[in-house]
Amino acid sequence: MVRRITGVCGIISQLVGITALLVAISGSPWFSWTEDLISVLGVEGSAKTLFNSGLILTGIFSLMFAIGLGRCLLSGRLGQSAMVSLILGSIAVFDMGVFPRTFDFMHGASTTAFFVFITLALLLIGV
Repeated sequence: MVRRITGVCGIISQLVGITALLVAISGSPWFSWTEDLISVLGVEGSAKTLFNSGLILTGIFSLMFAIGLGRCLLSGRLGQSAMVSLILGSIAVFDMGVFPRTFDFMHGASTTAFFVFITLALLLIGV
């Protein structure tokens, strides 16, 4: 049962994140992939609440996925390190929604942490 819930949380986290991004972009005709950072969607326009809420929910579901993955599949020091890194990356996604780009330092720290910890988690899981 835990494996099933873990898998569902992993899928939901990605669906929520992608949906929030696509809906925010479709509601922001001014947004340009070549001229704007994605973070701008959390600050400007009518879709900012949806975008930030999507990041927060993505972080929550990713956190549940990370904990479940660690309990079900990841063992040993390497596996537990991967789980911790995935947990920290999930918290960083949550924080990106709580601290949009107007919170310059916190948002920058959150986005940096996200990219570092998620990349590290993927490397550790792949080993």
